[in-house]
Amino acid sequence: MSKLTSIFLFIFLPFFQFINSQNSDNSLDIEDEIIHLLSEIKKDTDRVKLWKKEILGPTLFINRTTKKAYCNYKLNNAFKRVRDELYSGQLPDDIIVANSTAQINGINCAMIALPLPSSISSKKTLVIHESFHRIQDSVIQNHAYYNEHIDNKDARILLKLEWEYLIRAYTEKDKNTKTEYCHKALDYRAQRRKIYPECAKNENYFELEEGLAEYTAVKYCFRTRTEIADYLNNQWTKFKPAQSFIRTFGYLSGLSYALLLDDYNTEWRLNSNEIEDLGALLLKHLPMAQYESMSNSNDTLYHRITQEENNIYQQRQQFLNSIITKLDTAKFLIFELTENKSIGFNPSDMHDLDSLGTYFPFIEVKDNWGTVKVKRGNGALISDNWSILKVIQGDNLEMNLSNAWRFYIDTEGNKVLKQTSH
Repeated sequence: MSKLTSIFLFIFLPFFQFINSQNSDNSLDIEDEIIHLLSEIKKDTDRVKLWKKEILGPTLFINRTTKKAYCNYKLNNAFKRVRDELYSGQLPDDIIVANSTAQINGINCAMIALPLPSSISSKKTLVIHESFHRIQDSVIQNHAYYNEHIDNKDARILLKLEWEYLIRAYTEKDKNTKTEYCHKALDYRAQRRKIYPECAKNENYFELEEGLAEYTAVKYCFRTRTEIADYLNNQWTKFKPAQSFIRTFGYLSGLSYALLLDDYNTEWRLNSNEIEDLGALLLKHLPMAQYESMSNSNDTLYHRITQEENNIYQQRQQFLNSIITKLDTAKFLIFELTENKSIGFNPSDMHDLDSLGTYFPFIEVKDNWGTVKVKRGNGALISDNWSILKVIQGDNLEMNLSNAWRFYIDTEGNKVLKQTSH
């Protein structure tokens, strides 16, 4: 693992879960919405047990601003029943609110940020996705991972080609052509892993963790193959122009492989905790076929995606250069990060700057010293080993620091947070 460990908590804020959100502050409307949503999800998840587990459990809905929370379980005595089996209470101001999971008074909850998306399908997929994460330890092996290589131009090209053929395979009706598309996708996957052999396990871990969460949400939310194909194509459209895939590619790759596995072996989920590589598992279940690897130069799709990625690469380099220029002249607030840190960020808006670390246009961090919320316009940098947070000094940030900590100015004019001596 080059950058991340599994000791601390990352809270991901996927870009596709921020689209078309409602902004109602009416408590009765919110209560009705949550009760109806959970009732519908209960019906969906009772139809079939994908993992022989109850997916829906304690689900915590939290207003990002006020920290007012609703839950279908009574988490503590501060939570009062408001309607039916819905309870409401106030959470601490320093809690990082995001679509994730959280331990509240020893209860493992799916955490959902309010307001919810506008469409019922988006609401359902969001809640079911996070509900899978709540039980995932009993379904799959969990490992830390980091996939910085995936943003290299050659890796992005081969990843997009893999995606393109996976989605074509799922929507293809002719069995022979379908199988051919699967082999093409796996061929491009193998090419990428030949270039980056040490990264295959990290890719697998990400695809299992986020891809199977997406798969679970999609299988419960949509009833027809057409609906699933539409969702798959919509996600592909959203992912395609992104400048970084480091924290997003596993959603689409894992989902695609899991859906195709359903087509070739409906019992593939029975020993889910033994799965190491969804691509290898699909290859194992594909029918024997005469498939010869095609030269990339003969694939018109390869040329189109290569040109597309050349353009994105130029735009990305210009963007990264502008960030580096900004950092060169900036003064920072510097925070030490410990094993107790929790970090909330948008995985589609983080930018690897090699030895400088990872840049975030906005981020929220909680540690022993308190919390800091960096808004767009400031920006922050986290070191390669995720031990130092450097926040650009400016007005677009909020801090709530413990009295036991204070800033000291270093020789370069940066403000370094240190614990005061007793």
